Amino acid sequence: MLRKCEGFILTDLFLSLSALVIIGALLMPYLIRVYEQKQSVQRDHEAVKLLYEQLMESEAIMTAPRSDSFLKNGEEYKLLIDQGQVCVRYENGSRGVKQVCERFERTRFYDD
Repeated sequence: MLRKCEGFILTDLFLSLSALVIIGALLMPYLIRVYEQKQSVQRDHEAVKLLYEQLMESEAIMTAPRSDSFLKNGEEYKLLIDQGQVCVRYENGSRGVKQVCERFERTRFYDD
């Protein structure tokens, strides 16, 4: 005789899929925020790295750093010299313009 089959039916499948879609929709803003923070940290790291490289290069060749503009990973970083400080200014996504500065002391060996 026929046995009773206790398998999934179509409504069970739709219920499971709708639960997954709801969970995904609830997690999506969190994932977007994490991705934006990751991008921001990468830009910050790149700016500090660029600032460090420019200061070390100017120290090695004994000249003052020069204002310049750099393009890395599709982002523009501007190196600015202002009153004994060397700054890297860059666009930080939706958070506007951000600036990382370090004090630079000239010694008698540097050209003016």
